[in-house]
Amino acid sequence: MDKNIERTIKLIQFLYSYNKFVSAEELAGFIGLSSKTIKLELENISEYLKANDFGLYVTKQNSNYYLERNPIHYLGSLIFNLNQKSTYFFMTVHLFYNEFNLKKTFNNNYYSDSYYYKSKTNYEKKIQKFGLNLSNSPTHLIGDEQFIRFYFYSFYWKNYDKIEWPFTHLKKEQAIEIIQKIEQSIQIYFTETEQLKLAYWIAIIVNRIRNQNYLSHKWTSINLNHVDEKSKTDSDWMKFIFVKQIKADGHIWKEERDFFLSIILLILDAENWGKLISKKKIIYQSGDMLDFSIQFCKNSEKFFRLKKGVNWKTIIYAAYRIVYHQLVLNRKFDAYIITYKRDLLSVPLFNKVYQKFIMEWMDSTNELWDSYQKKPEIYEELKYIVLNSIDIKTYQPSLNTYLYLTKGELEELIVMEHLSKLNYNWIFQKNINDSVDLIITDSLLEKESYPELYFFWNDTSIENNLISLKCFLEK
Repeated sequence: MDKNIERTIKLIQFLYSYNKFVSAEELAGFIGLSSKTIKLELENISEYLKANDFGLYVTKQNSNYYLERNPIHYLGSLIFNLNQKSTYFFMTVHLFYNEFNLKKTFNNNYYSDSYYYKSKTNYEKKIQKFGLNLSNSPTHLIGDEQFIRFYFYSFYWKNYDKIEWPFTHLKKEQAIEIIQKIEQSIQIYFTETEQLKLAYWIAIIVNRIRNQNYLSHKWTSINLNHVDEKSKTDSDWMKFIFVKQIKADGHIWKEERDFFLSIILLILDAENWGKLISKKKIIYQSGDMLDFSIQFCKNSEKFFRLKKGVNWKTIIYAAYRIVYHQLVLNRKFDAYIITYKRDLLSVPLFNKVYQKFIMEWMDSTNELWDSYQKKPEIYEELKYIVLNSIDIKTYQPSLNTYLYLTKGELEELIVMEHLSKLNYNWIFQKNINDSVDLIITDSLLEKESYPELYFFWNDTSIENNLISLKCFLEK
């Protein structure tokens, strides 16, 4: 059943990605089924969309199909509704709320024993990447508690997001009340997305502790940056969570408090990170992860040739959050060397963007930069994060531009005034033997030594010059 649901979702998403009709043969090739099967599948999808108001409809012309969409449509809700019918969804929700007899539950819903064993095996494969396993009699997740919580958070956030509040044990209003107390305590106001993410986490933590699922002591050995001690003690919001909602015993207070503070740091965007650091609500010391990230980005600013206004703080905080998130999941932390996976980073995007950068900073002899080479895991990870964080539209190489004046007709000041519109860092060179990346001339005869560097400047059409020059530089 789950494979059928996955196939249906895949087919809908593929159709949605096109703004034109797609042939049944092309759809069949993408899904890996026959054209006849695809046509039957699309008929079922069409009937389902007609019966439910998602603002989406399958339109057919001969053997070609198009997913018609209203100005207001709900693709996310459609996929969510389909996913809800899967056994994976069913099992995860049951596992979240309590241990249960999986085989008996399947039998009560008229599933065969063979389907039960197959579903159980498939589910175990899905949770192995979180370091978790499935135990029987009763059925429950086994593994480190922090990974179980991350697993449930990733499931609920991915599937529910802003569609609806998924929890029955805690009202959304109660979670928001807790968040408002947190905002008053640390004097930071969360964005709407931050609020919702934190509300999900509160619901997950409350449920796990109520069912007597506590953090292992291993987690507390990860000693990363935290909210300062003064803000940790006697906070109304902490009492509200750990006493009123959870009725937590004193022996679990410290572990749960530190874990929850770490979650707050994970969900914050860069702007709120900056506010917390400026108010000294987040402490970091020389040599720790955040300090290293900041030094890395400060030093790389002079090597990356970027236009003014690039927000390095955004990159720093994004880097720290990603690294920290992976540390928590992989449980590998050392003051100087960190080993972790790159699965969460967009390596293909990096490879694409990498070609757009002049990477001469890699050969720098700067002492601080050289010191980074002694921490290769951190260095490589930060390099990936930095390059992934920069919008390629903001990239601005520093070009040394030689303007060749022929018979005094090419006016340097006029040309420079127009070049300033292109957002490049132009440096005027008076000697052709100096470092030159571009030669602008108004004479087609001057293309002897470096023909690939010459750009012809046409005095009669300045705007066309700028358009042509931009294309010339991009090539």
